[in-house]
Amino acid sequence: MRDNRFGARRLAVCLLLLILTLVFSGCFPATPTGAGTGPATDKGTTPATAFVELLSESEGIPAFNRTVLRRMHVYYTNFYVGELGTVEETVSAIVELYNEYRSLIDETDPNEVTDLLCECYLAAVGDKYAYYMNAEAYDEYDSDLTGNYVGIGVQVTNNSLERTITIIAVFPNTPAFEAGLLTGDTIERVGDVPIADLSYAEVVNRIRGEEGTDVTVTFGRNGETFTRTMTRRKVTQVTASASMRAGTPKIGVIRITEFDDTTAPQFKAALDELLASGAKGLVFDLRNNPGGLLTSILSVLDYFVPDGTPLASYLYYNGERVTDYARDGHEIPSSVPIAVLCNQYTASAGELFTCAIQDYGKQGLLDVKVVGTVTFGKGTMQTMYFLSKGEADGGTDDMTRATTVSTAYYDPPYSGNYEGVGVIPDVAVDLGEEAKAKSVYVLTEEEDTQMQAAIASVAERIR
Repeated sequence: MRDNRFGARRLAVCLLLLILTLVFSGCFPATPTGAGTGPATDKGTTPATAFVELLSESEGIPAFNRTVLRRMHVYYTNFYVGELGTVEETVSAIVELYNEYRSLIDETDPNEVTDLLCECYLAAVGDKYAYYMNAEAYDEYDSDLTGNYVGIGVQVTNNSLERTITIIAVFPNTPAFEAGLLTGDTIERVGDVPIADLSYAEVVNRIRGEEGTDVTVTFGRNGETFTRTMTRRKVTQVTASASMRAGTPKIGVIRITEFDDTTAPQFKAALDELLASGAKGLVFDLRNNPGGLLTSILSVLDYFVPDGTPLASYLYYNGERVTDYARDGHEIPSSVPIAVLCNQYTASAGELFTCAIQDYGKQGLLDVKVVGTVTFGKGTMQTMYFLSKGEADGGTDDMTRATTVSTAYYDPPYSGNYEGVGVIPDVAVDLGEEAKAKSVYVLTEEEDTQMQAAIASVAERIR
């Protein structure tokens, strides 16, 4: 996880939840594209040189690692799917932001200066889904994608300007779940130290630790605080879990919390188990799913439809369109009715799943209804590039730094991009006010009106 002391004003208004979490999410290729130093093409070389020269001449900007900033500008000049301002406009915005936040850093430390300038760069270009990672943040990101870590089992969002860290998901059967933590709780203190005195990375590192050791954390909820002491343990994220609803006919439910390296095999095993156990209909719960790896979502979608069916397409920065197709030889019978549950916190790859399954229903490949509320509306894909590589990551630089760049818009199989719009459910159902204050993991059947509607939708279509 990255140290987010150096946020910029865009972070205060963007919905950071669903993007940077303890299990770093988004819609990313599984393997970083542009690994290593990255291309410095003719297209980007001259603007990047002018950019660095202007920035180094700006009053108040100390010396910094020019290679890192130049490389970032090369990536954005060459690969950014959005519109860049002029070099002068970008530099002016960086300088303004740097002067606003420089009091938060030790300007005698060149690494802190570089970190802040990289953050300021991303804020200046306006790529609202981009993230900068120093070595510590990259190590966290790399380990989190495996789906295993030692901690308490929460997914959080960090707002660096408001200095808040908020839980957006509590994983089942974890210390946090057993301690009664809920979506919306805020982290106030770790031990005796307020989070205002710590960087985001320091908060994460203090909560994580050795298996079997205790950590005491103070949380906020509805204006009050409470403290829990939890014993850290290995958290293997179960990102796809199955259950069978009681009654006749049998209806299977699969909750997909995100798309990481563990999701596709867990999903396939869960689906096969439900169908083998006699499930006549299926509900896929994507509520609060913030997204994840592109390869993971493609593997999951491929399990639904016949070979040759489009899974998703991507319109890149250079105008090139690429489409992925099903090819694994597996499909779900179209006679099995399906409901997909979504809400305003279903984002990125979670939305791609929701909209793709909805598309297959419209094409007659599946029998589908989408139930819930309009989704988040993130239809852009990010690619990670290395700005420098330390020895631990196979490079020769002093430390590893990486950035993500929004490089493409991704479209569902048959419908248009939903960036800024979201996916519209076929059956609009919201939760009651009391239920909204709880994690979807702990809602009772009586409280969960969305799940009730999804099951009813499936039940009435079972033949």
